[in-house]
Amino acid sequence: MRIALLSTTEHLDGSDQSLRGLTRIGGHTIARQHVEFALELGCEHIVFLASALHPELLEIQHFVEDTGARFQIIRDIRPLSGLVRSADELLVITDGLAFDAAKAAAEIGSRKTVLTLPAQGRVEAGFERLDRDRAWAGIMLVSGGLVEQMTDLPPDVDVQSSLLRLAMQAGTRTTDAKIEHQEWRLVRSEQIAQSVEAKWLEQAVSPTSLWAPVGHFADRAALGLVQSHSEPGRAAFALAAVASALMAGAAISGFMAYPLVGMGILLAAFVAARIGTTLMRVLRHGKTASRFDRVWPLILALTIDLLIVALSVWAGEKFVRPHVGFAAIVMLLLIWIAAAPKNHFAAEAMRDFLSDRGILIIVLIAGAMLGELLYVIQILVVTLSVFLVVQSYRSRLTVV
Repeated sequence: MRIALLSTTEHLDGSDQSLRGLTRIGGHTIARQHVEFALELGCEHIVFLASALHPELLEIQHFVEDTGARFQIIRDIRPLSGLVRSADELLVITDGLAFDAAKAAAEIGSRKTVLTLPAQGRVEAGFERLDRDRAWAGIMLVSGGLVEQMTDLPPDVDVQSSLLRLAMQAGTRTTDAKIEHQEWRLVRSEQIAQSVEAKWLEQAVSPTSLWAPVGHFADRAALGLVQSHSEPGRAAFALAAVASALMAGAAISGFMAYPLVGMGILLAAFVAARIGTTLMRVLRHGKTASRFDRVWPLILALTIDLLIVALSVWAGEKFVRPHVGFAAIVMLLLIWIAAAPKNHFAAEAMRDFLSDRGILIIVLIAGAMLGELLYVIQILVVTLSVFLVVQSYRSRLTVV
């Protein structure tokens, strides 16, 4: 069996209250990220060294047990020998380590190994020195038999450091982790935590350009929620529920002969849906997307487009409603074609602009208020058609 030995005992520099492992980066505590990494590596039992049962650890316990793995908190070395057998493998991650999970998994693989870094610059950053040239990278996979050699040590010994020394004495292989400095840091202060989070968010998602102002606002709001909300995952699901309720409200408003109100509600639904999907994208950064994560954004996008068609029809005069519906469908199909990255019809900024349904809904509201909705949609159809024809000829000339 593979067991993870994690820790939340070290405090941030200058603080007697804030723990390194419970510092939040990218919406989750560092300890939660360590647990997710351990579970991905096949650990069936998570053991935490902690001085108290913090609320964050209770949340982690529920998460671990929901996956079917075991969870246990210990205060010192004494219970460890009863939890780990010599045939087990022990994954050890040092307290407060922020690292690239994908690279760490690739470096470890299925081998017992101690990951190392060049000592220069790393020891000063808090990494434990192994010899003159190397420092421990904060992660190792070792034999559970090492735990038996710790039974004679005092209870207040540094468990992870002692295991590291025993692993090196036992001749456990070492692997030089091929990583950049910013990818692997010990979060010893709030300043380092903020720096790591800023880098992580930059890699996780890039807000759309100001060419798509509504989408840009929603993406910025999502990044703000990641940094400020205590449970951004729950916020993402709540926003998905809000977006669904708003879309239902938009449909009901249009059906009850209030299409302009419905369009306003749909605009709010688009913003809520965009914030929620951006949040989901940020939170799954570096992880394999679930089926829900892949399908839900597409369902939202198609539903919003269907409601745009329906509300446009309801907003038109009775005798032109079929024409409005047909024109709206053609308009949206042209937008999908023009905005698709694989088609290379538009630069990234233009694709952002075309994909911003917030702008489109605002334009349609203005057209409906002026009583010229059909003409507005027809103008958009002609403009998109000309744009696609021009881009198509440009691409042909480029190929030639």
